[in-house]
Amino acid sequence: MGAKAAGGVPDFDGDRIGSAALERLLENTGEAVFIVGNDGRFRWCNSVTLELLGIPRHEFIGKSFKTFLPRSALAGVMREFVVHARGKSVKPFRTEVVSPSGKVLKFEINAVPYVVHGTLRGVIAFGRDLTERWRMERALEQAEREYITMLESTGTAVMIIEKDMTVVRVNKTFTELTGYTREEFEGKKKWTELVANKDDLARMKRYHVQRRIDPNLAPKAYRFSLRDKNGGVKAILMNVDVVPGTKRSVASMVDITERARALDALERMRDQASASLKHETDALRSRVAELEREERAYESTLSASLGPRTAARKPGRKAKLGERVREMHETVDRSLRRQLNKIRHGLKRMGKKRKAGG
Repeated sequence: MGAKAAGGVPDFDGDRIGSAALERLLENTGEAVFIVGNDGRFRWCNSVTLELLGIPRHEFIGKSFKTFLPRSALAGVMREFVVHARGKSVKPFRTEVVSPSGKVLKFEINAVPYVVHGTLRGVIAFGRDLTERWRMERALEQAEREYITMLESTGTAVMIIEKDMTVVRVNKTFTELTGYTREEFEGKKKWTELVANKDDLARMKRYHVQRRIDPNLAPKAYRFSLRDKNGGVKAILMNVDVVPGTKRSVASMVDITERARALDALERMRDQASASLKHETDALRSRVAELEREERAYESTLSASLGPRTAARKPGRKAKLGERVREMHETVDRSLRRQLNKIRHGLKRMGKKRKAGG
């Protein structure tokens, strides 16, 4: 196995291959470092290697590297070792390592031929522990699968948007709403191609930038006009939020075209009712003013003809004028109630449509 040179890393057959300074360097790299001889057995390792495997040094030195590999990784690592045995370098590779306790570790190995005095003595390898990173990646993949399942099961059209406005993922409802297939849109088109109105586009681009500076700078929900693949225009209510810890955003879209049409119709009905009421009110005011003028003219004529005291004893004409004013008020009141009933009926009908549509 070879003796250890004084003050340094081990030697092979008495040849000193290191120094105390080199050993300190290898001990403090923060990564596992080990030397494998041409026979495939470990000749030296630093303390990080032993800590990761959870074993003392005497249980590691002299063991074959095959001892710590699962069957699934053995063939791949053997190929890499054969290349190194020929004195050639290979790119870093990943493999699983199994400790004596059965703990599975994920390593990235970067190895180079180890040459001493012109003679190939094996390989020196640096191993980076990627176990926690691997677990996080697996957890992220699982979370992504669950998230995709959730996206597909929701009743709204959903798209995931990158910082550069490219749409990287859509769900089935999105394809139904827009007419585009996943292959046509994912990773190839930007959400801007869906916006039909120039004013909407300028406003939404501004929101896109503001949202990535501070999510609170842009509204989370707003309306816009969408143009589908066939050129049809739809009224859309969109909710957008940034994925925490990323520059991506998730947007959900609901088609409110029918609801918007109903609201527009109701708005027109309200405007018509308001105009009609104003017209009738103006007519009433004009007629009341006319009756008041007639009343004053009548009183003036009666007073001039009979004198003030006699005129005061003849109230019939004034009573008739008052009755006509009351009739005018009642006419306008009935008209106002008719207009209000029309508005209530329109609201009720729109509510039934919305309920039937879910």
